[in-house]
Amino acid sequence: MKVLWVEDHEPVRELLLVAADKAARARVPVDLVMATTLMEAETRLRLERFDLVVLDLTLPDSFDGDMTIARVANMGKHRIAVCSAQPERDQAVATALKCGANVA
Repeated sequence: MKVLWVEDHEPVRELLLVAADKAARARVPVDLVMATTLMEAETRLRLERFDLVVLDLTLPDSFDGDMTIARVANMGKHRIAVCSAQPERDQAVATALKCGANVA
């Protein structure tokens, strides 16, 4: 499974990379690709195919969660997982569904 994880907080990214390394050692087939901005994620989505995109809704180059998820949802046929502690996350998921996203 190829996963694009869009996360701008470095401590979280470091933990994810440790988890991906442990998964690889356990022979769990996960190819984790990290992006720190919405722009970087869009570039990756244009160049590569992913099975899953995990989105942080508070990225430095995104104005709001709705915009972030709508832009990513319209860039391919991948599942989307939203990770956010903000109360607006449910609204963002509703937006993704309206865009035709396959939301996890």
